[in-house]
Amino acid sequence: MTVEAFRMQNFMGFEDSGWIELRPITLLFGRNSVGKSAILRALLLLRQSLNSPPDKGPFLFIKDNEFDFGDFRDLVRGHRTERSVSFWFQCRLEDQKNDRWRAKYALQELGAYGEVMRVRLTYRQPPQKKVQKLCAIDLYDQSGSLILQATAPALSGAERGAWVFSSEFFDPYAEINRDLWSSLEFFTSSGFLPWIRAIDGSLAISDPDDPNAASAFDEIFHQLLHLLGGFRASVSTTLGSLEYLGPLREEPQRFYYVSGQASGLAQRGRHFVRSLLNADPALISNVDNWLNDSGFGVRLELKPLDGKQTLYELRLAETGRFGDKRFSAGIREVGFGLSQALPVIVQTMLAPEGSTILIEQPELHLHPGAQAELGDLFMRATAGRGIRLLVETHSEHLILRLQRRIRMGALVPDVINVSFVTKNAGLSTCHHLRLDREGDFIDEWPEGFFNERFSEIFETGDRNPPGLNRSRM
Repeated sequence: MTVEAFRMQNFMGFEDSGWIELRPITLLFGRNSVGKSAILRALLLLRQSLNSPPDKGPFLFIKDNEFDFGDFRDLVRGHRTERSVSFWFQCRLEDQKNDRWRAKYALQELGAYGEVMRVRLTYRQPPQKKVQKLCAIDLYDQSGSLILQATAPALSGAERGAWVFSSEFFDPYAEINRDLWSSLEFFTSSGFLPWIRAIDGSLAISDPDDPNAASAFDEIFHQLLHLLGGFRASVSTTLGSLEYLGPLREEPQRFYYVSGQASGLAQRGRHFVRSLLNADPALISNVDNWLNDSGFGVRLELKPLDGKQTLYELRLAETGRFGDKRFSAGIREVGFGLSQALPVIVQTMLAPEGSTILIEQPELHLHPGAQAELGDLFMRATAGRGIRLLVETHSEHLILRLQRRIRMGALVPDVINVSFVTKNAGLSTCHHLRLDREGDFIDEWPEGFFNERFSEIFETGDRNPPGLNRSRM
């Protein structure tokens, strides 16, 4: 089971983002400051919060060597802390691992439709409190039927009461179930993902396989417990596999020190040399091939500078038509564009299978031809390896290359999700643009995006362009 789409409500500029599918190649377009980065920030916050300490609440807003998201007020829409924030996950139950397989079986036993489960987790910050609380969880099947809705009592100070449950598949308050469901609540302990326990704290269920924990409960409860366990495993696996590359990569170093273990996400590509050293030689060959095919005409050389092999120099060897080496130069001596592109190339080509890679503006410092070649890079990186890319970009050349590959039959449109973000009256909206089998867009680009080239060449509406001096010298 894997997370194949997510959605957020009341997060930053979004009242509701709608479902954002995580296809092999997902591209986010839009003008500046419309909310594209909020989509990436949501995933990064959730990843950082997978194991937040219990005293910090479900969200870990600040973590050393990773991200500083501020606090709940900074992320809730309109900075209105009385609002709740919701995160949705769409999970496909197709994994054969035990916890996912049991979840799929439980879905069938409940009589739910399909092999997809949609889950919404809702959080709120109680008045005068600094720590957020899980206040609702909703589980739906593929058809949208409600498997379970669980709503917390009003969050007011230290008062606690019974959670309210409902379902389209069973009656939680039927006589046989009344005592059970009136005694249960959902909660978060370490991280933002929910567990379930008795309200009085006498029973906390964290392992569906523990017979001592759940032996007293009925069959429906066991099925829901398996669904919860499968959901937790799916989200943890997907978020745990996230890699991130921000828009500003580190400047090239004359020497790279690679002793010890890497920690945290490689936000600015700072671990890419370590990745090269640990990679399969065949994958490094793929990097060299792409650098050659894309017109850079170089291959990578890593030279150890000490006996312990902890200090390296990264050089780029220029090659001739037949792959022969002409000369090499340190990475600081080559063009800045290539040095900024290398972390993108290495991270996408060498990422472990099953990874989800978030990349912001990979086209920075690259000329139009190299931007187009990124399309082929992303195709190679995702082909047959279960890797997914979520890319925030402004590059027309990138999408044109992917459209060309669809037209040539080298790529099917279902592999690509193009989302365009707009902002109106302070609210961000996601528009999903479909591609046909010829690589043409079925839906029009909002706001005339990418029409600038046509306008600059053919429009003549400005009679008095600013700064134009018609006086004769």
